[in-house]
Amino acid sequence: METQLIDARDLIQTLKESHRSMLNFVDSLSADQRLQPGACGFWSVKDVLAHLLLWESETIKLLFQARQGIKPSTVHFKKISADEQNAIWYEQFKDRSFDRVWGDYQIIRDQTIRRIKEYTSEELNNPALFGWLKGKNTLAKIITSDILDHEKEHLNGLIAWQKTLS
Repeated sequence: METQLIDARDLIQTLKESHRSMLNFVDSLSADQRLQPGACGFWSVKDVLAHLLLWESETIKLLFQARQGIKPSTVHFKKISADEQNAIWYEQFKDRSFDRVWGDYQIIRDQTIRRIKEYTSEELNNPALFGWLKGKNTLAKIITSDILDHEKEHLNGLIAWQKTLS
């Protein structure tokens, strides 16, 4: 069975739509709701945004380093688990203001799209392009998993949490 190739233009459009959905959801919340613990485990909406922002920034770094021809030094290749990394980032960002996290989250997607535009659809879907992908993964799959699926998972969780508030 042949794997479905992901067109770069479609990927960019989907990234824009996904981001818009999260932005609209957060805009619909009150200032208190954005900071209320328990939106995702003990995290607030602000903490979820910081979490998504950090994973997306690592993916941007991965795309940049790959384009430079070097093996990425991102969390994707660290020896610690995602849960351990998330805990480290939570501690580093828990006291950051909502406005700062929100401002960064609003513009991060533009950087992702700019990096994706440096690749052709063929490059994004080629598991043999970079040795460090070990022929098992593609840049398109990493972007889909670490940004799109991740954002959707958290948005769905936040929507479910919001319904418990009323």
